[in-house]
Amino acid sequence: MIFKEEIEAQLRAHIRIREQIRKALEGMPDGNMLRKRSGGRIYYYISLNGKRISLNHDPETREMYLLKEELVRKLRAVEKDITLLEKTAKEYIPVYPEGEQWAAMTPGQNKYKWEECKHLYKGVYYRSKSEAVIAMLLESHGIEFKYEVRIEVGGRAVYPDFVIRRKRDGKIILWEHFGMIHDEEYQQGMFRKLIAYHEAGYNIWDNLIVSFDSENGSIDIDSIEKMITLYLL
Repeated sequence: MIFKEEIEAQLRAHIRIREQIRKALEGMPDGNMLRKRSGGRIYYYISLNGKRISLNHDPETREMYLLKEELVRKLRAVEKDITLLEKTAKEYIPVYPEGEQWAAMTPGQNKYKWEECKHLYKGVYYRSKSEAVIAMLLESHGIEFKYEVRIEVGGRAVYPDFVIRRKRDGKIILWEHFGMIHDEEYQQGMFRKLIAYHEAGYNIWDNLIVSFDSENGSIDIDSIEKMITLYLL
């Protein structure tokens, strides 16, 4: 299921919840419960037809009004979410093209420091041994992927390490592998990139996978295998 379909599914669920709350409110008593604090105590009452009716000795009715207050709060929250979901569903434009355009996407578009791509696997040069290992593992599971395809994120071009089409549903997922995590400048760039992804609708463990080298530059192949099994098969 792609991002927009997930939003539309959430919208339908929220609309069902709204109708359930509205139906429940139809059976609630008229008016709203008021509170007054005096002498360290709270007194409950309702104002109905110009009269103040105490509820301090009517706990059953008081509970009904408390339930009504809770339902009204939930209704307001659900209606707010529905407004946001409707706006998102209407205005959302995929950052990354899917479906038929997959075949037209060209890997290897990032020419920055191209000379650093020295690790060859099945005709593709990768920037690091770790990326080559990830490519090998994806290939071994029969997962479609492309390396360093240009996409627009936050109004600028970025080149995720891998763009993957998940086997079970065709969902587009990005994979970023970070190597020099011990380097402070590298860390800052990594965090900026992750924030930009998030703002563009790419969220970790949804449509964005991240992995890391250890401090000595090695890669945990077992962990990579587990991520592939959990999120891509």
